[in-house]
Amino acid sequence: VHGFDELAAEKVARAVITWDEKAPPVDSNVWSWLYQSVLQAGMAEVQNQQFPTISASIRELHLAALPERNASSRSSGDGPSRVHKTLLEAASAAMKSAFETLPREELLDEIRQGHPLIRAAALEGGGGRLSDEHLPILVAHANGNEQPLAQAAIHALRHFSHPRAIETLKTHAAGGPVRPRPMTLKELARRGAKIETSQAAQESLAASRFAAAHEALMDVLREADAERKRSIVQVLARHPRPMWSETIYRFVKDPDSGINVEALKALVTVGHPELFPLLKEALQSGRPELEAAAFATLAGRTDPESEELAMAYALEHLEKQPPTSEIQSLLHRTKDPRAMPLLLKHLRQVGSGRSSVIGLLARIGDETTAEILVDMYPSLSGSDKRAALQALMQLRAPVFRQLAGQALLSDDSSLISTASQGLSADASDEAERLLIEAFDKSSNSRAWMYLSNSLSQIATPESRAVLVKARDSNNAQKQQYAMNALRNMRSRSPGYQMLYQARHFEQQQKWGEAVERYDAAIKLDPDLPDAYAGRAEAFLKLDKLDQAEKDFRKASQLDPYSGKANSGLAILLARRDKVDEALKHIEDARKKAEKDRYDQGAFAYGAARVYSRAYGALQKTMDAPERDKKLAQYRKQALDDLQAAVNKGFRDFERIKSEADFAALKDLPEFQKIHSPNAKQPNATPQADVAEPADS
Repeated sequence: VHGFDELAAEKVARAVITWDEKAPPVDSNVWSWLYQSVLQAGMAEVQNQQFPTISASIRELHLAALPERNASSRSSGDGPSRVHKTLLEAASAAMKSAFETLPREELLDEIRQGHPLIRAAALEGGGGRLSDEHLPILVAHANGNEQPLAQAAIHALRHFSHPRAIETLKTHAAGGPVRPRPMTLKELARRGAKIETSQAAQESLAASRFAAAHEALMDVLREADAERKRSIVQVLARHPRPMWSETIYRFVKDPDSGINVEALKALVTVGHPELFPLLKEALQSGRPELEAAAFATLAGRTDPESEELAMAYALEHLEKQPPTSEIQSLLHRTKDPRAMPLLLKHLRQVGSGRSSVIGLLARIGDETTAEILVDMYPSLSGSDKRAALQALMQLRAPVFRQLAGQALLSDDSSLISTASQGLSADASDEAERLLIEAFDKSSNSRAWMYLSNSLSQIATPESRAVLVKARDSNNAQKQQYAMNALRNMRSRSPGYQMLYQARHFEQQQKWGEAVERYDAAIKLDPDLPDAYAGRAEAFLKLDKLDQAEKDFRKASQLDPYSGKANSGLAILLARRDKVDEALKHIEDARKKAEKDRYDQGAFAYGAARVYSRAYGALQKTMDAPERDKKLAQYRKQALDDLQAAVNKGFRDFERIKSEADFAALKDLPEFQKIHSPNAKQPNATPQADVAEPADS
C-alpha cells in the first residue's frame, strides 16, 4: 500500500499486481481485503479496520496470474473483470480505457516503441481506432512471431472491413492441418501458438460488424477439418447471428460431421425454426452424447412440449438406470409423481447415489414414501441415514422426532448435525425437550457444538436456562460452546437494533441519546446484558455513577463473563478512588474474560482505563510504599492492555484520544503511538462488541 501511495503521488492511476509460478497462496483474510480493494478501485476507498486503505487515485487496479487457490476462490461479478489469467491480459484491461481515448499519434508511438506489455495492450485496446493507412502495421504484427503482439493485432483487425484485414484473419482462422506424426517440444509450442492464433482469428471474424468477415468465416468452416469445425462452431455459439443458423443446422443433421453435439449446443444459442423437432430427433438418435445434449436442453426449457418430451425420456431412463444429475434437476422442478415407483425401485438397490434418490423422494413423495424410509432406516449407511432424516422432516413424518432423538446420542457428527438442525427447524416442545436431554447427556464435544447452536435458534427461556447452566460448567469446551450460543441468541434479540443505534451515538459522544436507545433496547429485551453494560458506560460518561454501578452489576449478573461489565465495575471503583479494590476486581475478572474470546477487546480496553486511573492516582501520592515500582507496573499494564485492545479490533482512535480515564498517559510517547491510526498495529484480529457492533 505504501508503494501505491508513492505511485499515486507520481500521478500513476493504473496498476497491476502479479504473482510468479512459485508464489504461495495469499492468506484468506488478506485476500478478501485485496479482492474487495481491487473491485472498488477508483470508486471508493475500502474501509477495513484491520487493513490499510489503497489510495482512490489508483483508478484501475488489476490482479494477474494468481496462486491457484486464490484464483479458484474468487467470486464472479456482473461488472468488468479485474482478475486475469496472465499479466498481458491484466495490462490490456488496465490500459483499455486509456487507449480508447489516447491521441492517434501517441497510440502509434506506443505500438511502435512502447514497453512490450504496453505495445500489446495498445494494439488490442486502440488498434481498432487506426485508419486503413495504418493497416500494414497491424497485418505485420498479426503475421509476426511475437505471440502477444500477434494476438493483439488479430483482435484489432476485427474493426476493419478492408479486404486485406479480412483476408489476414481468414488465413489465420484456417490455420494449418494438425500433423499426426510425433513432434519436438519446439514444434509442439509452435503448434500451440498457431492454434491460439487460429482461434483468436475465428473469434475476430465472428465478432466483426462486417458481413464480409462473417462470410469469410463461413468459407473457413466449410473447408475445415472436424477439429477446426468444432472450434469454429463453438465460436459461432458465442456470437449468435441468424446467418449461422442454416449452416449449423446441417452439421447437426449430418451423422458424419463429427461435431453433432457441439453444433446442437450452438444451434440452441443461435436459434432455428426447426429446433424442437431436431431436439426430438436427437433424443431418439441412439447416440448417448447427442441424446444427453438434447435432453439437457429440453430439461432446461419450461414450455409444456419440451417438459413432456424431457419427462418421457427421463422416465424411460429410470426404467433401467438411476437418475442422472440432469434428471434429478428436472424432477426437482416438475415433481412428477410418475417417477415415484421407479425411484423407489432404485432406492431398494444397494449402491452409490442412494442419498440423491432419497432427496428426490422427499420432494415428490407422500406418507407411503415415509413408511418405506422408516423401514429401511436401520440398514442405511451414515450418509443415507442423514438423507433419510432430512426426507422424513420434509415429509413431516411424526416418527422424525423419535429417530432424530436417537441420532443426537450417536457418534456420527454429521448425523447429529442433521438431527439437531431438523429439530431446531421443528421448534416444537417435543423437539426442544429432545435437544435439551441430548445436551445434558452427551459427552461428544461435536454434539455440544451442534446442540448449543440449535438451542440458541429456538431461544426459549428453557433453552436459555440450559445454556446458562452449561456456561458455568467445569468442562471448558462445553462452556465455550454455551457462551457462543448465548451470544448468538443475544444477537437475534429484538433489542439489538436499538443497540446498534446507541453505539452510533456513542461514537459521536452523544451520551444522552445513547442512554435513550439503550432504554428502548432494555424495554424490548429485559435480559439483554449488552444493553445494561452499554447504558452503564453512557452513565459513566455523564458522571451518573450510582446508575452506572446498578447497570454494570445487572449486566454482570446476566452475563458473568461480560468483559465490558466486569471492567466497567472496576473503572467505577477507580473513579470513586477505591484504587486497590478496583485493581483486585479487574484481575479477578481477567480470568473470566479469557474464557470469552469475543469480549476480550472490550475487557482489555476497560482494564487499560483502570490501570491508567491507578497510575494517575499514584502520581499524586508522594509517600506511597514502593511508589516507583508500582508506577512502572501500572504504567506498563495500562499500555499493554490498551495495545491488546487495539490488537483485538478496537479501532476508535478518536475515543482513545479523548478518553478522560487516559489523562495520566496522554503525554507518553508509547500512548501516542498506540492511538495513532497510522501506527502499524501487529496481529490485529477481528473483535466483536468492542467499539462497534459486529454484523455477524
